[in-house]
Amino acid sequence: MAKNFAIVALLAVIIALPFVFRQPPPQGDWKPGDPVLTIVSPHNEAIRFEFAQGFTKWHQKKYGKPVKIDWRNIGGTTEIGRYLASEYSAATKAWWTNEKHNEWPPTASDDLTKTAPPTEPNSAQIWKEYRDTDAPDAITCKIDLFFGGGEFDHSSAFRSGFAVPVVKELPPELFKENGVDMIPTSYSGETWRTASVMGNVVSTFGIIYNIDRVKELNATPPAQWADLADFKYFGQVGLADPTKSASIAKAFEMIVHQRMHDNLAAAGYGDLQIATNELIIADYKKAKGAAYQRGDVPPELAKYQQILETGFTEGLGIVQKIGANSRYFTDSGSKVPIDVSVGDAAVGMAIDFFGRFQAQAARAPDGTERMKFLTPVGGTSVSVDPISLLRGAGGGGTTPEAQKETRQVALHFIEFILSEDGQKLWTYKPGTPGGPE
Repeated sequence: MAKNFAIVALLAVIIALPFVFRQPPPQGDWKPGDPVLTIVSPHNEAIRFEFAQGFTKWHQKKYGKPVKIDWRNIGGTTEIGRYLASEYSAATKAWWTNEKHNEWPPTASDDLTKTAPPTEPNSAQIWKEYRDTDAPDAITCKIDLFFGGGEFDHSSAFRSGFAVPVVKELPPELFKENGVDMIPTSYSGETWRTASVMGNVVSTFGIIYNIDRVKELNATPPAQWADLADFKYFGQVGLADPTKSASIAKAFEMIVHQRMHDNLAAAGYGDLQIATNELIIADYKKAKGAAYQRGDVPPELAKYQQILETGFTEGLGIVQKIGANSRYFTDSGSKVPIDVSVGDAAVGMAIDFFGRFQAQAARAPDGTERMKFLTPVGGTSVSVDPISLLRGAGGGGTTPEAQKETRQVALHFIEFILSEDGQKLWTYKPGTPGGPE
């Protein structure tokens, strides 16, 4: 009995030691009473650390006060979206029933964050007032910013009412200087900036592979997405769950898009003709309105649509075959490059940031490459990682003055991210002036 107790006590001490000796994150000159900004993010600890340190120094220099960042690490973008939906639904219900003294319809919670107004009149009224209200003392999730994730996730957050337009509240020189667009609204078929979505760093998506493991499998090093469907890679493809990793979901999307585009090109459609046809279809959808059915196009584009649908089906087939070769489906896109670098998986998919970083970190002491990252030719686009201001930003403040100040600090954070000083943290080498620590 005593022996068992000693073992349990020893385990308790071992478990407690990291908590006892853990050092609080550096806060610089911050002290109680200075601004605190709450940010939800799927970014890793290294990114959170650098931007917290960089922003507080920048803010103290420019606005006279240091800022403490309260990071909320809920999980991937899918988990963040679910959390925000739950929080805004609860906050709106409390505001609607307790402050406005109205009845909450049974369908309102499910209808609130839908992109289109509900048909039930009372739910439709709540839906509208929710989107018309951006006040921290009314509807708030007590989180100020959503930082990181894909453009789709941030656009979805806006359509669901979580995020609010912010572009008019930021310095105009961030977007245009001497007549030049500093941040284009779109590029390579991707949306980079809207009234609410502020893309702040660009990324591509590609393939990673372990050089030695590929040789052991007697396989040809992959060059295109479809190469990952080769049976030689059976049980050797590292993948993340696309419902939890926005980067891998985007990579799967790229596979489908490439096959659709390749099929059109093989049929003689050039890029200009494709762009023209898509504009015609968009106008056709708009004209038909509620009567539009998926896949419906003008008669003269029926052949074009059929080629697209065939490419879509073939693209999904490639995704299925890659999935059949998978070693696992992890919750985190950052795990795959690590596993490939040590040979636990031979190949995998990754966003360029994770892939290139791990390829550098995995080099042998003499500089020999152990892992490579490549972007499939014609198989990826240049997309952004955005930041969005959340509805009711500043809601964590205890007074109206504190709420107003916190919302302004949130705007300052977006300004910092988009400024040259913030961009240096993404692009400069560690230790260079203005770069990451």
